[in-house]
Parts: sequence; C-alpha cells; structure tokens
Amino acid sequence: MIEALPSTPLFIKKRHVELLLALHETQHLGRTADRLHMSQPAASKALAQLEEQIGVSLFLRTPYGTKPTPLGMLLIAYAKNLTGSAQRIGDEIHALLTLNKRMLRIGVLPSSSVHTLPKLISRLIEYDAGLDITIFEGTLHVLVEKLEREELDLVIGRVYDALHRNWIDELFLYDEPVAIVCGAQSKLARRTPKSLQDLIPYRWIVPIGGTVQRDCVEEMFDRARVRPSDVIESNALLTNISLINQYDWVSVLPQSLARYYEAKKLVKTMSIKSGGNFGAISLLYRKQVVVPSQIQLAVQIIHDLFPATCQ
Repeated sequence: MIEALPSTPLFIKKRHVELLLALHETQHLGRTADRLHMSQPAASKALAQLEEQIGVSLFLRTPYGTKPTPLGMLLIAYAKNLTGSAQRIGDEIHALLTLNKRMLRIGVLPSSSVHTLPKLISRLIEYDAGLDITIFEGTLHVLVEKLEREELDLVIGRVYDALHRNWIDELFLYDEPVAIVCGAQSKLARRTPKSLQDLIPYRWIVPIGGTVQRDCVEEMFDRARVRPSDVIESNALLTNISLINQYDWVSVLPQSLARYYEAKKLVKTMSIKSGGNFGAISLLYRKQVVVPSQIQLAVQIIHDLFPATCQ
C-alpha cells in the first residue's frame, strides 16, 4: 500500500535531483556516491531524507540492482525535465550575453534532413540572421526523449501510436509513403518487376528491428502476404545505397529520400505500389505557457511552407 502523500508543497534540492538521476543510471548506491563525490552513508542519508519528505519509497534494492518504484520513476522524469530546463536557461543566457544570439535546437529524422529542414533553415536565417541554430539528426525515439528533456526545441519526425501527446503540440506536414528502391547502377534497375512478390527472391536491406520504420515495413509485407527470407538489417543509409549499387539487392526508403537520391542517380525507385507508409511527418514541440519567439518563428515558417496541411 502506498503511504499518503504530503499535502504541503515539495521543495527538492539540487543535490536530491543529482542523486535521483545518478542512482537511476548506476543502480548502485556506492557508485552513485562516487560519481557525486560523497560518501555512501551521506548518499544513503540524502535519499532517506528525500523519501521521508515525500512520504514514499523511491527505490527498492533487488538482486539486479537498486530499481526505482513507479513513484520513483515519476520523480526521475521530473528531475530530467528540471535539469534540461536549467541547461536550456544557462545556454540561452550565455548566448545572449556573450554572442548576442538566441538559440534554436532542432532534431530531425534523416528523411526530413534533405527535404523539409533545409527549407526551414533558409527561412529562419532570412528572418533572423543572429539565430544560433543547432541541428541534431537521430532516430525518432531518441529525438522525442531529447525533446521531453528540453534538450531540443523542435523535432521534425513521425508521430506514432505509443507517443504520449499530452505534453506535445503537433503540426502535420505530410505523409511519407514507402518507396521500394534498387541501385541505379545495378542490373535490377533495368528490370521491371510488377509486384512485391517478384522481388521476394532478392536480398533486402530493411530498417533495424525495434524501430518505427521497421514496424511499417513489416506491416507492408503482411498486407501483401509476402516476406523475403534473405534480409539484412541496417540503418546506415550511405552504406545501404552503396550495397544496392554493387549487388542486385532491394531496399526501402521514405519517398522523399528516394526522390532525392534518384535525382542524384544513386537509386532507382521501382514502379511498384508498395502499399506501405512510414507515417505522418509532423513538427513537434513542447506545450508551454510562454512559447519562445524563435519557436514561434519556426512554427510560422512551417505554416507558410505547408499551407495545405498545417492547420
């Protein structure tokens, strides 16, 4: 049974925030104490004080390490947000005082990095040449985690079912169909397969397991009732393009990315209706009482770039 939570407001000290995050990462009180340059008894006492203040246990000792309770995980999430906000404020102040600039940190998927992002960056610089822009490319899960921790201000990425949207504002940009591609220099580029079934005998390069993109590809195969037996999992885009040009292999790309590399004569898009879709590409940003002006500017530019879909 969970003890009653205190009715008075909680005031968590900086050392408690550091302790929560370090213990969650190390799962060991001794290693946590070493990381924070304090004795283990002092770390244990600080944790006990925090648990006493809150009125619940935050961690449990198990054979697999010190694990957070459900309420411990909730407090850890808030601690991550606090550190992200503090870092953001510090970076903003430094940029303003030393560089007379404002900051905008943008996370992007590889497919959007050649399609949407260049247009956004060009417009941002036109409107605010003093804006200090940082671009981080990564997988969707990593980008969303960074956005939640306030390490990013915007993410151009896909919205998926497991994404908790209560803290996110979202602008839909466009859908991203699955394109079936081969190397422009391969023998397969001179053939005309008529369906996915015709390509099943070939080796396929597909996204790595456990990713949103891979789930979309699996759904595509399920709908077509086909499944290649010879598969390589890879998220190394340039390596994939090199391989499909060396061999008669097949791969999948977001349609915008396939068009980009086809224009550079590196891939050929098969004239096959895949029936697959990598999902909706959206602009994601945190809900805030006061939205910083640089984020407002980026949102307005996106509205201008995608007037038919941004509502």
